[in-house]
Amino acid sequence: MFGYMGKILHLNLSKRKLKTVNLSPRLAKLFIGGKGLGAKLLYDMVKPNTDPFSPENIVVFATGPFVGTPVPLGCRYAIVTKSPLSNSYVDTNSGGFFGPYLRFSGYDHIIISGKADKPHFLYINEGTPQLLNAEHLWGKTTHETEDIIHKDLDKKASIASIGQGGENLVRYACVTNDTYRNAGRGGAGAVLGSKKLKAIAVHGTKQVPIAKPKKLQKAVVEIYKKNRIDRLGTPGVLQDAQDTSSLPTRNFQQGWYEEADKINGETMRKKIVVRDVPCYNCTRACGKLSVIKSGPWKGTTLVGPEYETLGMMGSNCGISDLGAIAYANLLCDQLGLDTISTGVIIGFIMECYERGILTTKELDGLKPTFGNAEAMMPLIRKIAYRKGIGNLLAEGVKRASEKIGKGTEEFGCHVKGVELPAWEARGVRGRGLMYALCEGGGFHTKGWVSGSEPPKTSAIRKARKFITSQNKADFRDSNGLCMFLNIEWEEVANLLNLVTGWKLTPDEYLKTGERIHTLTRAFNIREGFSRKDDKLPPRQMNEPTPEGKAKGCKAFISKEDFEKCLDKYYSLRRWDKEGRPTYTTLAKLGLKDVAEDLKKRKIKA
Repeated sequence: MFGYMGKILHLNLSKRKLKTVNLSPRLAKLFIGGKGLGAKLLYDMVKPNTDPFSPENIVVFATGPFVGTPVPLGCRYAIVTKSPLSNSYVDTNSGGFFGPYLRFSGYDHIIISGKADKPHFLYINEGTPQLLNAEHLWGKTTHETEDIIHKDLDKKASIASIGQGGENLVRYACVTNDTYRNAGRGGAGAVLGSKKLKAIAVHGTKQVPIAKPKKLQKAVVEIYKKNRIDRLGTPGVLQDAQDTSSLPTRNFQQGWYEEADKINGETMRKKIVVRDVPCYNCTRACGKLSVIKSGPWKGTTLVGPEYETLGMMGSNCGISDLGAIAYANLLCDQLGLDTISTGVIIGFIMECYERGILTTKELDGLKPTFGNAEAMMPLIRKIAYRKGIGNLLAEGVKRASEKIGKGTEEFGCHVKGVELPAWEARGVRGRGLMYALCEGGGFHTKGWVSGSEPPKTSAIRKARKFITSQNKADFRDSNGLCMFLNIEWEEVANLLNLVTGWKLTPDEYLKTGERIHTLTRAFNIREGFSRKDDKLPPRQMNEPTPEGKAKGCKAFISKEDFEKCLDKYYSLRRWDKEGRPTYTTLAKLGLKDVAEDLKKRKIKA
């Protein structure tokens, strides 16, 4: 199998049993790897209505055929599981070196099931896996965990670990690898915490077999020419967000921040960036090593902050101090918390406090007003350890708003329980459709809408292009390819053929993306999701944004228009009006076994 190591490691923590199985060539061609194959494994192995924190849930670490090859930016691994935040399908991915090193150690995927009676970590070296005691690591930060494993076991290993957030089952805990890279969204870190798996360390020197290495190298050289260092990295888009009324400010009350120039990419490059930091085999180097050189946060050192963190820990909390944002980012990295969800829940609690819904009594004496960085830091720690008010905030904004009540559900910004990212839905036409229809909730990387027009007219014409974008994104995430690679779709298809030796067309690969997306939808349908869950928060649907280019706009021009957009999307997907893939659609996409499974369970499809 060119493009694959051909091995899957299955770790059953309940039995402390390790088993290696061969990767099916048929499944590899149908679902590629990464997100796609991870989704298939999740569908087949996890029964409906499984509690995400139960031993019966699984976690799949999955790489794609580009990972660890000469393909530029082919470095990302995916984690697939049932989310404790949304109770839906979720996949989250990360860059760095962990994905390539997993392949070099001899495996394409790791399936983790069961639950250990005490903390363990997994070490794979040159194809030999070992399950080792991690009691001495439990309670340590992600950075401490990496340092100890490097010192005691293997200084060359790439390590993915959970922090205190994962250990304490914070529903949006992330998995941190290579110190500053994070598989952030949906709570995969909490699922690992429930299984008492502290870390995975991987190292090896095996090579990924390539079908046509000479032709691949020639194609790669041309790609390198078009992908030079990204001077600003993701912070460079903050000004774009500001210009389109898309920068969440003070818990999404508006999409325009009056102090945006203090936290944008140019300011960050000028004041705190020391050097560019690339992932494995990356020419873009969007990571930025930053050091805070003065002020109360002096000495803070990290790779970041990325745009999403600048938005959610910065403008969304009314904070314009780069040092404070960087320190909050570092805390989240160490404690293993998703900065997007953390920034949303803190912005939410700030609004609750300013409205008088919560007082210092309920907030452990804190006064979390917008702009109060000194209150944000203890809140982050309280969340990670589930102490005081942190125990409620660790549940996520959906559960927190439902518990608090008093109208807070109207300004708790999430989709399917997953907090919205740093791109306001009221800023650009069609972006609301993007969020409402993401299978994992409030994600911004699972398909994108083009253009920058505010939503003053219907988004119905965006539906077809958005579907194509979703299919391409699912295919990309199944290959392990970074979204920042500047490359045409036809070139991606050609690269995969050169790596694997396949001879499929770009349209056939687009169909693969459709298959994967439909599979994840079928998983959610089996879990009870339907049209009723494809919706936006009231703030985005009902409150016009008060500032900037999109002033006066809601995410859709009307509720009726939103419903028409859903109808159009479902129709183009060949799903029924409740958003369920039909039996015929599933069968035509090579998912007849899924169609039969839904039929057996008397779920209309």
